Amino acid sequence: MSSFAFAGLGSRLYLQTLNPASAPVPKTISGISRTNPVVVSAAAHGVLDGMLVTLSGVTGMPEISGTYYASNVSAGSLSLVSLDGQPVNASNFGTYISGGTLTAMSYLPVTEARKLNFADAQTPEIDVTTLASSSKEYLIGLQDAGEFSMEMNYVPFDPAMLEMRQAKSDARVRAMRIDFPDGSTFAFRGFVKAVPFQTDYQSAVTGSATIKMTGVTLWMP
Repeated sequence: MSSFAFAGLGSRLYLQTLNPASAPVPKTISGISRTNPVVVSAAAHGVLDGMLVTLSGVTGMPEISGTYYASNVSAGSLSLVSLDGQPVNASNFGTYISGGTLTAMSYLPVTEARKLNFADAQTPEIDVTTLASSSKEYLIGLQDAGEFSMEMNYVPFDPAMLEMRQAKSDARVRAMRIDFPDGSTFAFRGFVKAVPFQTDYQSAVTGSATIKMTGVTLWMP
C-alpha cells in the first residue's frame, strides 16, 4: 500500500491582521439554507477554507449572526464551523428572507517562515480518589490546545513581521492558518507570546515566534 505522506515544502502560513487599513469589503449574502450543515451563498466572496468570517444583518435568520470558520468553500457558497469546532446546524433556525453580509477576516502571508512546530499539550488529569477508592480515580480536565512556534528569517519591516510584533504588544487573539501541499488546512487562534531574533557575524538574521493557542484547532481536508 502506498504512503500518503507529503513534504512540508510548499506549505503556506497566514496570520490575521487587525490593521483597519486592511479591513475587507463585506459581501452580500444571497441565501442561507436551513440544513445541516448550513450553506451560505454569496457571489465572489473570496473566502478560503479555514478563514474566519462574520455574518451580520440577516433578515429571517437572526441566529446565524456571529463569527465562524469557513469550510467546504466553493466559488459561490460555503459552510460554517463554530469557534468551538462544531459544524453549524441551521435546520432549526428561522427561514432566511433577505439581506445580510459576509465579511472575511484579512490575512497576511508569513513568507519568511522556515520551520513550523505544533506542541500539543497533555490533557490534565484531575485526581478524585477518596478514602473509599479501591485504586486511583481520575477525571479528565479541559483540553489545552498547546503552543505553536515557528523559525523564520527575521525581516523587521515585512508586513507579517510588523503584525506579529503588534500582536505581542496588544495581546489580542489572532487567527492563523496553514495551507498544506496536499490541500488540507490547519486553522487555529492564539496570542503571540514572544518574537525574538538573533544573528552573528556570518549568519543571516533569524527569528522565531511563539503563539499560545486558545480554543479548538481545526483540520480541514
